Amino acid sequence: MNKIKIADAHNDFLTSTDCNFKKLNNEFKKNNIVLCNAILFSKSNEGFNIKKAIELKNKVTPYNELKKHCIFSFENLSFLTLLQIDSLLEFSPFSCSLTWNYDNQFAGGALEQGRLTKNGKDLVKIFEENNIMIDTAHLNENSFWDIVKISQKPIFNSHTCLNLINHKRNLNIEQIEVIYNTNGFLGITFVKDFLTKSKNFSAYDVFKNIDFIIQKFGVNTIGIGSDFYGTENLPINLKSYDDFDNLIQLFFKNGYNENDIQKIFFNNFLNFVKMHYNLFE
Repeated sequence: MNKIKIADAHNDFLTSTDCNFKKLNNEFKKNNIVLCNAILFSKSNEGFNIKKAIELKNKVTPYNELKKHCIFSFENLSFLTLLQIDSLLEFSPFSCSLTWNYDNQFAGGALEQGRLTKNGKDLVKIFEENNIMIDTAHLNENSFWDIVKISQKPIFNSHTCLNLINHKRNLNIEQIEVIYNTNGFLGITFVKDFLTKSKNFSAYDVFKNIDFIIQKFGVNTIGIGSDFYGTENLPINLKSYDDFDNLIQLFFKNGYNENDIQKIFFNNFLNFVKMHYNLFE
């Protein structure tokens, strides 16, 4: 059996104070991490701008392997004014989340009730004209459907779960169905609160969520958005890429073949990115 390749749709290492790039570079090499969506995250507009984003992106430059494996995206555009859009376009991110968990000048966050605004609609159009994906991960349901109504692109969600338990960051069946129907991408994340209310939290809870979706919709649109370095609320046996085999083996044990497992962990996200982005320029 070949070693399973990994493509992670969401990792917050760039804006984490806990990240050691040398250690992460070794982890990437050892665990066959071929593609990682490196997230530039800010909770608010304080102390964050495009210049800061460029500085963070350049931090990976000394680590050639790590740089090779990364694309870059923004999580939360609360800092952005319409006058800064040209600078953002020059940065050329793979994707952008319009907001985080709260309402802002562009859209409604998962924990509030706002809708996609006029500025938000204008920004969606600009992004789509410039081949930047809209990451719907932190939108509330109303703003999610607002995006669906106007978008000319596949629907992308970098890190979420199916709402098998009630959580505002999760998606319902209808939302997941539209992601599949638009040939989008759905990244399942490892955050405990999205997956279980049990104290016994393991990689099996992640497997159950992915398996439920695949049994209903198929294996060609789903993948992984770990949220490593973005949360400490991780499964006891799935806290880093060193632990990925604990999840991979659950798929083998439950009858998945190697081809489908490689789709889940690598090919689906790689192919989605290649369709919409000049990968590894």
